[in-house]
Amino acid sequence: ADGLQEGDPKEARPLVGATSGLANPSAELAANMPFSVSGERDLFRCFVLDPKLSAQTFLSGFHVIPGSSQVVHHAILYSDPKGQSVGLAGQQGSYECFGGARVGQSEILGVWAPGARAMEYAEGAAAQLAAGTKLVLQVHYHPKPGATIPDQTKVQLRYSETIPRYLAINQLIG
Repeated sequence: ADGLQEGDPKEARPLVGATSGLANPSAELAANMPFSVSGERDLFRCFVLDPKLSAQTFLSGFHVIPGSSQVVHHAILYSDPKGQSVGLAGQQGSYECFGGARVGQSEILGVWAPGARAMEYAEGAAAQLAAGTKLVLQVHYHPKPGATIPDQTKVQLRYSETIPRYLAINQLIG
């Protein structure tokens, strides 16, 4: 499609299966309105998501479904147990956030990049979410110069039906 010469079909490797999402999701959340991606520079935008947790809940898996694969570079899902992101987001439901979610006591729940399969914790492990916890989805956008592209990326969540034997903790290294 970009004008390159096609390679020898006999040498082609089989395609990896498409990432269709998380099996048996408990919830699917998205920002309350699309975000318009434009400009020349990369953007980091945090979207506040409310899973409406009325009790302690354990997250056993998650997956990101990009609204526009043209501009979504990667995403990180954070917990916000104190709900501080709500004040940062205001009416738009989102805010600029290079470097992290910019809220206290936040934990990384998972990371996603194009082609990634759903993240699922090992059997008997899950991340703990306190009642009332908000989630913050940080999306790294790589704008397409000269275009304005709307995005409304979604997150699928799966909650554990039992109390896990192990609490999962994610850590970025590097």
